[in-house]
Formats: sequence, structure tokens, C-alpha cells
Amino acid sequence: MSTHERPYIVVGAGAIGGTLAVRMAEIGVPVTVVDTDAEHVDAIRLEGLTLVTASGPVVARMPAHTLADAPARLGPVILAVKSQATEAAMRWIAPRLDDDGYVVSMQNGLNEATIAGHVGPDKTVAAFVDLFADVVRNPAFPANEVQLAKTNALQSLKAMEAQPGYQANRAMGRVLFGDHPYGNTLPTEAGITATDV
Repeated sequence: MSTHERPYIVVGAGAIGGTLAVRMAEIGVPVTVVDTDAEHVDAIRLEGLTLVTASGPVVARMPAHTLADAPARLGPVILAVKSQATEAAMRWIAPRLDDDGYVVSMQNGLNEATIAGHVGPDKTVAAFVDLFADVVRNPAFPANEVQLAKTNALQSLKAMEAQPGYQANRAMGRVLFGDHPYGNTLPTEAGITATDV
């Protein structure tokens, strides 16, 4: 079986890996996810992966595995674990990687040297995740979540304002900097309740 017929194995089904897996499945690319969190894997098996977008949720169903029941052999791998988990993930991936397999690093961090140390530079693909561009182009800020965040921030502010250290910092800022912005770096009720987010 060639690499093109085999599913991509996304190792790490969190924010980056989950988004990539949903988008790949959405356009018909065979994809399987592997994650260390058994409850997360069970949820994916039962309900699929859901990506919330500005135009509504996108649900994709795909095979999901824990490390214990994942495929014994791996072709193309998309590595989407947190940087601090790269070494452990590569110790798991390397002995399973087929001759025609490779690892694409889709992580928040530059981990290609670690990956190449396990599978060689010829099987290591550096990539850049530009998910934030999609967030900017297609923002989805549900009004109820924005209001909840504001309410929580106001509650935190009230708790902080009751602390003598907070009051002292605010007073010191006014004494040292007056009306200059440096004197107003602490959160205020007006700043939290502003309508322009």
C-alpha cells in the first residue's frame, strides 16, 4: 500500500491536531487520530470531532485510538502534541514508522531537531500552523461567551479590589505616573464592560 492510500495519523487530537483532522476529513482525506487521553478518544469514537466555526459546527467522524490500541505500523504522521511531549511521542512513533512514512511537525514550537533525531532528517517535515489567521478571518465570538467572560472578569476585579496590595499598587501608580497610561495598568470596571471587545 502506498503512502497516498494510507490514512494520515494525527498524533495529538487537541486544538491543532483536532482542527487539522476535521479539516482533512471534511475534504475526504483519510485520517486517524491517536491521543493519550482515553476519555477524549472515547468521546471522538462516540460523537466524532467537532470544530466550532463562524458558520456553525463541523463534525467529522474518524478512527480514534489510544497509544495502546493504535495501528502497529504508521505511514504519514502529523505530530500535533505540545512541545514538551515531543520526545515521548517520538519514542512511540519512531519504531512504528514504515519505510515510506514521515513525520510532519504541526506544533507550537520548533521541534524538528528532536524529531529528526529519532527518524532522520529525510523523514522530518517542518511546517507552520497558521490557525490564528483563520480565527482573524472567520471570528466566532458567541455573545453569551463574551458576556460570561466579562462577568467573570468583573467578579475577579471585585475580589482583587478588596485586597490591600491591589489598592496599594493602584495608589502607587497614580502617585508615580499621574494620568500617564503607566499609572493605569490595572484592570478597571469601565475597561471590562466596554462594548468594543
